[in-house]
Amino acid sequence: MRYTDEQLDALTRGQLVDVLQKGQQSLVLAAQAYDGVNQCTEKEKAVQERYVYISHGSQRKKGVVIGVVSFILLWIILHSFFDGLIFAALLTVVVLFADRKIFAQKYLEKAEAYRQSTLPAILDKKNQFQARYNEMCSTDDVINLRQLLPKEYFKLDAINAVTSILQTRRANTLGEALNVYEDQLHRKKLEEMEMQKVQAAQEAAMAQQRAAYAQEQSAEAQKRSAKAVEKSAREQSMAVNNMNMAIRDLNNSQRAMQSQSRASSGGGGAKMVKCGYCGAAKIAGTTCPHCGHQVGPMDLFIGGEKPL
Repeated sequence: MRYTDEQLDALTRGQLVDVLQKGQQSLVLAAQAYDGVNQCTEKEKAVQERYVYISHGSQRKKGVVIGVVSFILLWIILHSFFDGLIFAALLTVVVLFADRKIFAQKYLEKAEAYRQSTLPAILDKKNQFQARYNEMCSTDDVINLRQLLPKEYFKLDAINAVTSILQTRRANTLGEALNVYEDQLHRKKLEEMEMQKVQAAQEAAMAQQRAAYAQEQSAEAQKRSAKAVEKSAREQSMAVNNMNMAIRDLNNSQRAMQSQSRASSGGGGAKMVKCGYCGAAKIAGTTCPHCGHQVGPMDLFIGGEKPL
């Protein structure tokens, strides 16, 4: 039954629910039919793509097979990777071109036979879905629904929500139900905004944690680097000290040898003795070039120098 505008305005809450439910059922059937039209359209496109593929003689598949096989054979025969690759490419192009020219009519006939065997059934099914869709959209229930609801509410989720509001007696008229529905949308929007704020705060906190962790890692790396530099400086200092000690020992040894040489060449002008601490030879009354002991007054009593 199709209502006039005056009749729609006079409908009770129960009658409004009935109109909404019937219109919703028709819209669901129309949506299913529309989905069927889209599915048939996709199948039609797939058939057309397959038709083009067959009409070209499946040259992509043939090209791959011919190219790979000819490349392997030519590589073995010519003993050259690049020569085999070049000649295989040329051979593939020539073979595919000849195949297309010679068997073009055969491929077109094969492609047309495939299209004729599959496409009519798809188009027939598509026409059935389209007819069903047009029928559901032109029913009295859908027309009444279009007259009853404003354009912005003519969608399944809105219709379902308004019907639920009227059924649960949260509203007695269509205007009240639409206001309640708008309040629901507003609250939902606020909740989504609040959720976005919470998510943004969580992401910011996680970003701060990652930054703090990165700073800690950087500080640890700097500490390790400072310790490595300190260790290197310490090792260098020790190496310099060891080198200086070695140079000093070498200089003392050279001076002792020079003194000994002068003593032996001077006919006993200098007396050679043995250091009472390290036992090395040195000139009497001089500092030991090996251990660095200096001769003092107490050496006369404690045996700081001994005869060789």
